[in-house]
Amino acid sequence: MTQPRHLFRPLLAAVAAAAALLAATPAVADCYYNGALYPTGTTLGDLVCRKDGSWGPAPKPGAPQPGAPPPQLAPQRAPAEPRSGVL
Repeated sequence: MTQPRHLFRPLLAAVAAAAALLAATPAVADCYYNGALYPTGTTLGDLVCRKDGSWGPAPKPGAPQPGAPPPQLAPQRAPAEPRSGVL
């Protein structure tokens, strides 16, 4: 005896919704160092815990962060033309 297909649709919809939710969640990994767990962004000496769970060189102070927007520069004004004395 076969089951009607309409009984499996709610289950299939729930599984699809759960899969979509898990796929859309950003991945943040912690890092291990000497058996201790450290959160992303922790700096130990010259190393920093990255989002992928690896350790990498810490950015130098004042260096732009990868993915950060470029610094905004003040708009430059064109040099004023010399005045001829007549308005």
